[in-house]
Amino acid sequence: MLAGDFSAITVDDDPIFLDLLEAILGEIGIKKVVRADSGVNAYQALAALKSRIDFIFCDLKMPNGNGLQLLREVRLGRFKLVRPDACFIMVTAITHPLAIKTAAQLDVSGYVTKPISTEQLMDGIKKARAKAIKVDFGRYSSVTLPDTAAA
Repeated sequence: MLAGDFSAITVDDDPIFLDLLEAILGEIGIKKVVRADSGVNAYQALAALKSRIDFIFCDLKMPNGNGLQLLREVRLGRFKLVRPDACFIMVTAITHPLAIKTAAQLDVSGYVTKPISTEQLMDGIKKARAKAIKVDFGRYSSVTLPDTAAA
């Protein structure tokens, strides 16, 4: 269980998975959750935030903007109430080496593979929170994003 008043955004094109993820987050103490069903909708939700967000849980492969695109935008500081070093955890079934390498180049905080359990997500959160990120806008701008349809 996490101690504190944490908030998160969950991004996935599967509404059933979003329900499951939100239930697990509630179990571990993250009660304030914003949902988005695509990268574009997540971008709009993050741009419209009225208070800071602590965690971003995002699928990799979605229509209308993928997880790597959103991760790069976060790391480039595009959102007023989201720190560029925010805790960004990819929650995905994609294990393609190029996708994982690209996420690492963009300093993803954690990578949890579906299907998930409460324990698996909590372990991913603990590891992600322990990881310090040194923001490097120049490096993030130069990362080439793979076509996730091929991943």
